[in-house]
Amino acid sequence: MTTQVSSAEITDEVEMAEADWSYPIVKYLRDPSGNHERTTRFRAWCYLIYHNELYQKGSDGLLLPCPSAEDIKPTILNNCIEYAKGCIKCQIYGPIQRVPAEPLHPVTKPWPFRGWAVDIIGKIHPTASNQHAWILSNGQAEASNKVIKAILEKMIEEKPWAWHDLLPEALWAYGVSKRSAIGASPYALTYGHDTIVPMELKVRSLRVTERPGQEEKDYAQAMAQELEDLEQSRLDAHNLMQAQKQMAARAYNRKVKQKTFAKGDLAWRVVLPIGTKDPRLCKFSPNWEGPFIIEQILGRGAFQLRDRDEEWHNLPINGQYLKKFTPSLWEMAKNGL
Repeated sequence: MTTQVSSAEITDEVEMAEADWSYPIVKYLRDPSGNHERTTRFRAWCYLIYHNELYQKGSDGLLLPCPSAEDIKPTILNNCIEYAKGCIKCQIYGPIQRVPAEPLHPVTKPWPFRGWAVDIIGKIHPTASNQHAWILSNGQAEASNKVIKAILEKMIEEKPWAWHDLLPEALWAYGVSKRSAIGASPYALTYGHDTIVPMELKVRSLRVTERPGQEEKDYAQAMAQELEDLEQSRLDAHNLMQAQKQMAARAYNRKVKQKTFAKGDLAWRVVLPIGTKDPRLCKFSPNWEGPFIIEQILGRGAFQLRDRDEEWHNLPINGQYLKKFTPSLWEMAKNGL
């Protein structure tokens, strides 16, 4: 409620903290002859003190009570923030989180050949002269695919259609190369010693020089002894790999920005695949779609969604591609939140 009064009724003082936005104005109104900034003197013409409260003079002569800093922070500012968060357009056109939303869970095979998988690197262009267009590889690590392709790129020179002839050599080079992650080559961890490369035959390395002088029985015994000692080498490689994966996990987890959802929450989902554009909207296509309902929490950042019409999604989704739905102030008031 406002009251219309004249400036002659200004008598009382107002006590407030210096941190309050109105402190310089009140200080000037209490002592106009003091040392005050020019901006404060100019602003103070619109204010007066009445009954120990600060008021602003309205254009129609009414006095409007001025809120303090304590009144502004928990009410007006928070309401503005909540209103902006509930904007539907702001949510569906919001940026996509690129940093991971779940800590890394490294997995290490307990012993060699514990698991096998077959992976297709991808269709190769151009196809080989025998019409081969695909490469199968061990699917335990996607990094191996990149290495094999990089080896082929250095070997094909001006005959890209002959890559299938060079593939055995590329796979052999990959198998006998030493890995920094395990401190040995896959070949050495399988047979107990490194392979003899053609260069060793040409320059006559020590093991090539000593081999002809050994008896067949002694050489076979030395090979068997290497296989017996292989378990320790495999254990050392396993420990080294675990240590490196833990280092990678610590570096990865420093960038994690976790998201939490509860069953029944509403969430937006990224339009997948990322970068997909609506033909009608082109560059102005939204980044998010939904909202959908969190039906199940599967663990390790995976969730099962369903539509509002109770239709379940076929596949679970990574929480990195979800964000919480924020209702508008009108929806919150309607639902009594």
